[in-house]
Amino acid sequence: MILEPVTHVCLIIPFSLPSSAPQIAEYIARRVSLFKPSAEKTHFVLGLPTGSSPLPVYQRLVELYKEGKVSFKVSLFISEEDDS
Repeated sequence: MILEPVTHVCLIIPFSLPSSAPQIAEYIARRVSLFKPSAEKTHFVLGLPTGSSPLPVYQRLVELYKEGKVSFKVSLFISEEDDS
């Protein structure tokens, strides 16, 4: 069960379960879609890991974008995957 936070969210998801990729992608898309710019927060900032682990999530996000279900007019922050 994923709870919708009221203000800020820091969601850390282990991408070890490919079967959860659609739900993770839909959660991200929902959060992006719910974002309303304001004077204090002009951009939605999304931190994304690199590497092959999150690829199923990104593939589903691309599908959602092509279906017109999410727009990525957001700021993206790309972080490195930690293999340690």
